[in-house]
Amino acid sequence: MERRHFELDRGYLNLDEHALYFTRSGNWQDALGTPELSSGFAPRRTLHVLFGFLLIGARAFFELLHLPTRGPEGLLLTAGLTGLGVLVLYHTFRHDLAPSYRIPRSKLLSANTTERGTALHFVDGTMKERNVTVKLPPAALEIIATWLEHDHTGRTARG
Repeated sequence: MERRHFELDRGYLNLDEHALYFTRSGNWQDALGTPELSSGFAPRRTLHVLFGFLLIGARAFFELLHLPTRGPEGLLLTAGLTGLGVLVLYHTFRHDLAPSYRIPRSKLLSANTTERGTALHFVDGTMKERNVTVKLPPAALEIIATWLEHDHTGRTARG
């Protein structure tokens, strides 16, 4: 099978005989380097977001405690904490509109169309069954349906 590339609402989908690659750029170099989706993805992002908001909220905390934050020290403290918090959030969210991961073809169990998009049911990298819902173009749905049909009937080997 040839490599295919589709633009999604958020990010890109690259397909080949081995996997579905969800990427931010659509570049095949990026796609081939994406990690398999697993349950270890979310905590790191959540920790960064929490840390960013904590830094931004630190100024309000100092104000509530009535610590001496007026004058040049207060301005420096406010600018520093807010700036650092915004920087952490920026680095966390700058490419977060589209997560990068892959779903191996051999682990894809089903694809069902719903009103919200296509629900992909698969086994993740930690061997747990998961569902991800994405809006896929019709051509990508056809390819995935063909994969599932051939893979589940045993007429062709899984990629």
